[in-house]
Amino acid sequence: MRRRSILPAVSSAALVALVLVAPPAGQAPAPGRAPAPPQRDTSQAAVGTGIIAGRVVLDGSGTPVRRARVTLAAPELRGGRTAVTDDEGRFAFHALPPGRYTITASKAGFVSMAYGARRPSRPGTPVQLADGQTLDRLTIPLPRGSVITGVVVDEHGDPVPGTQVRAMRFVMQTGERTLQMAGQDQTDDRGVYRIFQLVPGEYIVSAVPRNVNVGDARQAIVMEIASLAQAQPGGPALTAAPAVQARVAELQRQLQSFEEPPAASYAPVFYPGGTSPAAAEPIALGPGEERGGVNLRLRLVPTTTVSGVVVTPSGMAPQGTTVALVPKAAGMPAIPGLGSNVSRVGSDGRFAFNQVAPGDYVLQARSNVRADGTGIDAFGRGGRGGRGGRGGPVAQVLWASADLSVTGQPLPNIVLNLQEGMSVSGTIRFDGANSPDDLSLVRVTLAPRGAQTFELGSVPPAEVDGTGRFRIAGVPPGRYTLAAAMGGPGFVGRGSNLPQLLEGPGIQPGTSQWVLESAMYNGRDLLDFPLEIGPHQNVSGIVLTWTTRSQELSGVIQDSSGRPTADFTIIVFPDDRQYWQPMSRRIGATRPGTDGRFTFRNLPPGSYRITAVTDVEPGEWFDPAFLSQVVPASIPITLNPGERKVQDIRVAGQQVPPTG
Repeated sequence: MRRRSILPAVSSAALVALVLVAPPAGQAPAPGRAPAPPQRDTSQAAVGTGIIAGRVVLDGSGTPVRRARVTLAAPELRGGRTAVTDDEGRFAFHALPPGRYTITASKAGFVSMAYGARRPSRPGTPVQLADGQTLDRLTIPLPRGSVITGVVVDEHGDPVPGTQVRAMRFVMQTGERTLQMAGQDQTDDRGVYRIFQLVPGEYIVSAVPRNVNVGDARQAIVMEIASLAQAQPGGPALTAAPAVQARVAELQRQLQSFEEPPAASYAPVFYPGGTSPAAAEPIALGPGEERGGVNLRLRLVPTTTVSGVVVTPSGMAPQGTTVALVPKAAGMPAIPGLGSNVSRVGSDGRFAFNQVAPGDYVLQARSNVRADGTGIDAFGRGGRGGRGGRGGPVAQVLWASADLSVTGQPLPNIVLNLQEGMSVSGTIRFDGANSPDDLSLVRVTLAPRGAQTFELGSVPPAEVDGTGRFRIAGVPPGRYTLAAAMGGPGFVGRGSNLPQLLEGPGIQPGTSQWVLESAMYNGRDLLDFPLEIGPHQNVSGIVLTWTTRSQELSGVIQDSSGRPTADFTIIVFPDDRQYWQPMSRRIGATRPGTDGRFTFRNLPPGSYRITAVTDVEPGEWFDPAFLSQVVPASIPITLNPGERKVQDIRVAGQQVPPTG
């Protein structure tokens, strides 16, 4: 056995030195160290004699956490089970069948934690429970949530009650760094807000001012005028009391003022005070930290009107056409809820957006056209019969897009020319005997990949005939992930092409099932790389190939003394860096069970590296910078076509603490 001791310094995860452990001589390359358990009928809730019990304690002090909610989940338990801790923080689950369980604890004001997780938002350790086994010494430390608080004032320094303040956290999502809404609050009469129950991480904080809604204000004035008129004994006569006449005159002047949009309004502000998301400064929040003084000053900015018309080559836009004005955030991920204005065009095809603040925007239009020619908007409204109703499925998507730079001056008479979406087509083939006769059951889909230029609505599914020819119509420009699935027994392939892990559904060892092997287009496998579609660029000639060959990588991770351990996240990734793509099917991560076992299924054949880390943010393993850091502490392995490789690994040295 060759022992390696590689101890690099890294910034985001604690690595360990690993060695490969050769299987005993004569051992068959079967997955795992024991025969696969027999399949159980899960149509009814399974019961058994196993017990899982333990305590929920305050992280850092060990004092019991009362009335915490503990959830237990496993494939054997339909809907899972829930328990509430007692005054000593204890919980217990009885009558459990053998299986692989995940346990999570939560309570208001605290951050949810999974059993075995080293930090919030990290995956926990699955608990392997044998038949009749009792595990009653589990401990889940529950940390208090972190807090961001401050004051919102106007341009004069006066508090602004009722202002919504949002905290957005940087996370890895679909393999890319993005922002996720983490919490929000409204300021009180002092302008004070307090956002609590936050997990540690980096946050962007913004204040979204509550500008007067012109439509609501106009309606309130009209109703007051009508109420004053009805209150007069003789109706709306000129003999009304002078005070009433004066009030009606004042209301009418206010009503006239609403005919023109205001020349200025408050814009969203990002801490420490800019109106552009690119100027926002991230706030690093530690575990249980209360960060005060995150104050925001609202700013009046000149606003204007953006208006125009949506047309098609044949004339007016179809019924239900939707237009969106989407702010750009240069150099930043998309900001959740950043004032995107969405409306439907009028019967004359015209649209208008009022109170538009200066900035860069994308103006987008979309119309879904059904087989009978009726139109529905991006949300499925409009037309006859609703989505999938009497009008039939979506047959085509019309789209238009234009970049705008708003400086405060009106932008009237913008013309958006709707054009047909692009098409994606190809064929389906099966590599092997006993291929299915009717290939129309295969479902081929395109899903947006990462931040998109065109964000309004989704792509219709493909039409597939019995011979395996497929076509997707109405595809707007963008980057997409192609996926395929087929209903019925004997098929694997869902909306994601990621490797399937032990705790997920997938191929059962020893069975013969069809697996989506490749999606070739111009010499590139679209299961490994995004499909880029530009305006007026139709894609044809894609070949989807299904096979009965599948690969599996499994084993046991051991500590330096050879005992199974569950304290690590195991990551497998390709040796070839061109495959380091977001949501790559060649990259996988899993936590081993308490028995140290791990399994990766449906990895394509090829050269890989495997490593173990003690702490990693979910999805971070898709980041090329992270993978570059862990290469020195990884071990090469090769997975051949159809191979079921059993490869144990052993922790060979001390853990390396993170340097940042």
